Amino acid sequence: MMKFKNLLLLVFIATISVCNAQPNISAKQWQQDLVYLQKLIDADYSGLYSQINKEDFHKSVEALYQKIPQLSENDIMIGFAKLIALFRIGHSGISLSTAMHGEELKTGFHNLPLNFYLFKDGLYIQAATDEYAEAAGARVLKIGNLRVDKAIEAIRPVVSIENEQFFKAYGIPLLGSPEVLQSLGIASKGEHIPLLLSKNGKEFKMKFPVNERYHVPAEYGMVEATEGWTSSRQAGDAPLWLKNLKQPYSFDYLPNDKALYVRQNQIRNGHGETIHQFYQRVFEFTEQNEVDKLILDLRQNSGGNNYLNKPAILGLIKSKLNKKGQLFTIIGRRTFSAAQNLVNELEYYTETTFIGEPTAENVNFWGDVNIEILPNSGLPVRLSFMWWQDLDPRDERLATDPEITVEPSFIDYHTNHDPVLAAVLSYKVPDNQLIKGLKELYAAGKYDKAEETVRAFVNAEENKSLMKQVESSLNRLGYEFLDENTDTSTAILDLNTRLFPESANAWDSLGESYLNANEFDKAIACYEKAIALDPNGPTGSHAREVLERIKMHMGK
Repeated sequence: MMKFKNLLLLVFIATISVCNAQPNISAKQWQQDLVYLQKLIDADYSGLYSQINKEDFHKSVEALYQKIPQLSENDIMIGFAKLIALFRIGHSGISLSTAMHGEELKTGFHNLPLNFYLFKDGLYIQAATDEYAEAAGARVLKIGNLRVDKAIEAIRPVVSIENEQFFKAYGIPLLGSPEVLQSLGIASKGEHIPLLLSKNGKEFKMKFPVNERYHVPAEYGMVEATEGWTSSRQAGDAPLWLKNLKQPYSFDYLPNDKALYVRQNQIRNGHGETIHQFYQRVFEFTEQNEVDKLILDLRQNSGGNNYLNKPAILGLIKSKLNKKGQLFTIIGRRTFSAAQNLVNELEYYTETTFIGEPTAENVNFWGDVNIEILPNSGLPVRLSFMWWQDLDPRDERLATDPEITVEPSFIDYHTNHDPVLAAVLSYKVPDNQLIKGLKELYAAGKYDKAEETVRAFVNAEENKSLMKQVESSLNRLGYEFLDENTDTSTAILDLNTRLFPESANAWDSLGESYLNANEFDKAIACYEKAIALDPNGPTGSHAREVLERIKMHMGK
């Protein structure tokens, strides 16, 4: 492990003091920068060649090299960003937009006076400057020349897409960069970017200026109502996950539910209280008060210093609440970097139940970065150099998936409703004796008897409210057998798809069991079913990514 004094695991959005890219350098100087970057990567960052082979990368470099004399400076910088995006490593990249944080743009690019957010039910303008307040809360139907779905697809080449959740959190803000929109052909060259919007049942068009200097004061991907900005969230008490955002961590007691809600948005020591001291307070509270559920919310946590994860893990291991149905971890599209390390440790050492959306990070991943400054242009390039492997080296999961998937809609956000926390508070554990008995039956090979037992439980009227938990428990039981007995794992997960045929997650899990057994055709069929059931959601996206890898493997 690296010592603390060295460069720690950094989230790729960290603010860094570097010079802006120098304008008006020659095409030859840009080409020199490109050759410099290629040689630098080959010499010092060969680990980046995990998703693309060196020869293919070199071909892409050569193609850009030849085009540079015909490209504008903006197009050249976007070309460099596309090259680094080929590595599909979230920590590596070139910042084109600052919609995710408040630092000055290194490229000189602009921002639209908007903040976009991709909800379950579509892309919305989450906030807008007061001048364009009418746009706040509108659903986006078209950006420039393209329907919104086509526009979203068009920005993919400039995003270092680690997985689909990473793209949602850290790629979507690029839709707010006029230079990106125009360079990629999403919008025509000009002084304004037109959007087709829908709000309150009516469609309307608005134009937004290209060359104005707007600072987008987004925190954790959202802009709250502040001076000069209008939020689409209704006035009133903010949900807990959007409270106290200036503090890296805080907790609230929910007496009616006997639940302690712990929100940790960063893995760094706060002003006046260290993480160690904070978790001392958390666990002292659980011991001294009536607490039946402990909820750790990491959905906004994009990382920090993973050496500070120890207090939370040790405290949870020893806690009286380290039990299924009592310990929950909320994860989501911004759970990244050192927060993924924390999720890995929670998965390995505790009995937590994950709920929410998949994380934005691969389970084992390339992390720490150096900032390399290109000699002629001054363009800063983030390049990862450290491999982090918390779990099994064979674990190629693109993300940690929740046992229970809950993705907020725009209406949820607009009305201050948190469906993820609501799902945690309403969660009930199926009869532990049922799960224990099933495990014994499956271990003994008594598949028919096990299925009979499950169906009797499912068909009982008093258990109708527990169906989501039954599905989750069967899924978890299937994974317990995944490595030691693939046939048993497949039998359990297959039963889950028959009991819950409309569950994309059940089909995705069965696909993994078949994949583990090298039954590729059956795995493909399951993943295709998951995609059909959840075409635009996190499970469908995960299945699509795994399918791509399977087909690449079969092609080889």
